[in-house]
Amino acid sequence: MEKSLGNERFFYREPTNEEVPLFVSIPHSGFEIPDQLSSLFKNNTALPGPDVDWFVDRLYDFVPSAGGHLIHSRYHRYVIDLNRPKDSRPLYGDGRLVTELVPTKSFAGESLYEENPDSRQIQERIENYYRPYHEHIEKVLSSLVAKFGTVVFIEGHSIRRYVPKIYSGKLPDLILGDADGESCAETLSKTSLDALSNSGLEVAHNHPFRGGYLTRHFGRPAKGIHALQLEKSQDIYMNETNLEYDFGKAEKLKKVLEDWLLALLQELRGFEK
Repeated sequence: MEKSLGNERFFYREPTNEEVPLFVSIPHSGFEIPDQLSSLFKNNTALPGPDVDWFVDRLYDFVPSAGGHLIHSRYHRYVIDLNRPKDSRPLYGDGRLVTELVPTKSFAGESLYEENPDSRQIQERIENYYRPYHEHIEKVLSSLVAKFGTVVFIEGHSIRRYVPKIYSGKLPDLILGDADGESCAETLSKTSLDALSNSGLEVAHNHPFRGGYLTRHFGRPAKGIHALQLEKSQDIYMNETNLEYDFGKAEKLKKVLEDWLLALLQELRGFEK
């Protein structure tokens, strides 16, 4: 059953079968703009645009029936980026486009506002949209660790094949991030790379993405929380130009994701509580 929590600020689905230590978060699949904020954007008729992780929540919709927990955003990352630190500290220092907690530019480098949000407006968005999402993740992860001893926390993302402001070349099919080995036990990263590579898709590890704020913040292997981010090029499951879901491609990718998560859960059973 899908629940809207936090005054409908995000979507959360509980397990519909026997619970397993798995929690999947999809912070950028939301595409709505709250009515009270819509007029603030420079060109609100062009929203939501391409900077959405389109249909990623649909790719992972099997998670509750597999016994896992699933949370995904309702609102566009332009409202507030749920995968950034509250101080907007850059996640990378290699010269790529920096998108803030409350973005002021699109991935194409276009200004989103005539007048950027001030500190008061940013704080309101933190309280209304950011904090409820993060607090719910913390609550569910704590309950899973208490019950199972360990848990796998997955961050699901997608991106266009070419985003020059972020990466100069062609992005791989899949990019697994574990914060350079800090957010997850090495054995779980290896299991992931093996399972994903067996799909025949091109898989990269920690480059050009090693995991965003949620992966780095919640990934606490010493405390039983193993976090991994998986970035997917959108053309392996959808039409990037028309922003349409490709059922045939997507079903193949969903099978890859199911096999991967099953392999992780099997590996996790070897961890002591």
